[in-house]
Amino acid sequence: MPEILTSQLADLPQLAECHIKTFPGSLSSHQGLGFVRKMLEWYIAAERGVMFHVVAEGRIVGYSGGIKIYEPGLPGAITSISQYAFWAFVRAY
Repeated sequence: MPEILTSQLADLPQLAECHIKTFPGSLSSHQGLGFVRKMLEWYIAAERGVMFHVVAEGRIVGYSGGIKIYEPGLPGAITSISQYAFWAFVRAY
């Protein structure tokens, strides 16, 4: 039976692999595992981020990330992640 779990930093390697398998043609996937891990890390490490994933037969088979908006005008997820993972993107590029 699949389980839905709150993602932890230790889940990042499998989360990144899941992302790349699911979105093989995306810009983030083309930047490689290191960048995708850093990009997804924001959802787990940031106070405003939240991430859940689905585990089936011991493997992560899907995930969902979101951002908590406490007040209007705060940067959204794309802006926040871009700033958080900027140097990982530069290195990958």
